[in-house]
Amino acid sequence: MSNETTPNNSDSNTCRVCAGRTLELVRPSTIRRPLSEVDFAITDPNYGTTAAIYRCRECGFLQCAQLSDVLQYYQTLKDEEYDSSGQHRLHQAEKLLQTIIRYKKSGKLLDVGAGTGYLMQRALAHGFETVGIEPSSWLCDKALVKGLNVLCGVLPDPSLNPPYDVVTLIDVIEHVSNPVEVLSHIAGVMSTDSVGVLVTPDVHSLAARLTGTRWWHYRVAHVGYFNHKTISLALDRAGLRPISFSRPAWYLSAAYLMSRLSVYLPSYLRLNPPAVLNRLTIGFNLFDSMLVVFQRKSTPLHTVAGK
Repeated sequence: MSNETTPNNSDSNTCRVCAGRTLELVRPSTIRRPLSEVDFAITDPNYGTTAAIYRCRECGFLQCAQLSDVLQYYQTLKDEEYDSSGQHRLHQAEKLLQTIIRYKKSGKLLDVGAGTGYLMQRALAHGFETVGIEPSSWLCDKALVKGLNVLCGVLPDPSLNPPYDVVTLIDVIEHVSNPVEVLSHIAGVMSTDSVGVLVTPDVHSLAARLTGTRWWHYRVAHVGYFNHKTISLALDRAGLRPISFSRPAWYLSAAYLMSRLSVYLPSYLRLNPPAVLNRLTIGFNLFDSMLVVFQRKSTPLHTVAGK
């Protein structure tokens, strides 16, 4: 492990969770070409490729400190493969809704990072009033074709009508370079009776430790890597408190799963999955993601780092 620190500027030298001022390099960049929106695709298969990862010496948070402006890539993002796997993603969304309705059976639901709206579709089927927000104009257009109320942009958005009974951010917080600020905006659209649900990879999971630098969640698009401690700290600094932690399962097509597993095989053993496998949904749980249910604290919000 190197003790090299980030360049001497305020953004890259500050922990995005605890605002600590000392970061150490733990993994050099493995990016070998200029970045584009393709590298930020939801279905990007280049596992193990990341910008340089730094650890905060105070709280342990891992972040790609030199990637401070990634929103531009999401605004122009297109991902045909993502939108071709609808039935399996709807199944995934239904399982998430089963968790949500343990806490809220109806009401207004805001989905942050809504994609093309799979979670919103299942929430509508359960009787929720839904709105989503998504930075990719291409994904927003796909959602609008489905008749879903998805705003193109990011939080905060003046057209929202808070408070929301449920706020979700599923596989979102690891993609942003200002996680505490994003969580603070979420706290701002919740009441003390609202519930939030987030899902994010767990960098301290057994799967992450066993696969090392080739862990499937080490990707260019992931600029922050959380564990139980650091996601709890980020929530706390945003005026939120976790009330439940669990390990979500995932549901993908057998073809998609086979193609992703082949990344770990020598090239001569990789096979194109037969088309028939696109119709088969596989559920699995590698116990390397966290599903966190949280609420807003009744006390005033903490100051956001850097504000």
